[in-house]
Amino acid sequence: MPVFGNYQDMPTLPTRSLGCNNVEFLMISPTSTGNSNLNLYSQVTMQGSALLESINSDYLNGELSVTECVTALESYKSYLTQAITHLGAGSGEGTDALGWSGYYWYLAEQTSWFFGVSTQNSCNENRGNLTQTHADINVVRSNYWGQIANVQGEIEMYQSVLDMSVEEAELDSNIAYWENLAQQLDEANEKSQTDVKNLKFANAIEMISIGGAILILLYTGYKTLKKG
Repeated sequence: MPVFGNYQDMPTLPTRSLGCNNVEFLMISPTSTGNSNLNLYSQVTMQGSALLESINSDYLNGELSVTECVTALESYKSYLTQAITHLGAGSGEGTDALGWSGYYWYLAEQTSWFFGVSTQNSCNENRGNLTQTHADINVVRSNYWGQIANVQGEIEMYQSVLDMSVEEAELDSNIAYWENLAQQLDEANEKSQTDVKNLKFANAIEMISIGGAILILLYTGYKTLKKG
């Protein structure tokens, strides 16, 4: 069974190739209240709200990240898209290239002009059964399109949260950069002040040394003159 986030109750959808051998694939059985295969396809949209609620709840509880939510929703959207493609385009133009919905309509056009009686070309199904199945599939398809729209809205919501997180991360990075640069400038300024102080001290020592040397020279000259 497919898993979307932590939701594991979505059914695995059956598929069949188009052809008379599988003509009853999505048809309603006269002896039952509904066809099991078509019911499975209907079950997907009926469980859609529970799936979306599960993803939102897991995000709020910290069990799924924003990225994981987007991934789960994108996967579910792909699952819905594949299902609706198999159900068919639903066009009334009735070609056998439009999935099962189009195929049933195509077969309906192959029935006899006389009250839509079944023929070999209609896979021995009468027009009433074929057009009713076509209509039933289109109801399910309509629900799928609505579900896809809901999922896309959820994806855009989480994507906006993700974009905001990226912008916030970039802002934090820029702030950290400028704070680091300011600290470097402070350290460089402090070093410069220390260097200036050291230079002043060195200059003072040098002046004292020069002054001492001059005094020594003067004292030596005085002693020499006195002896003379």
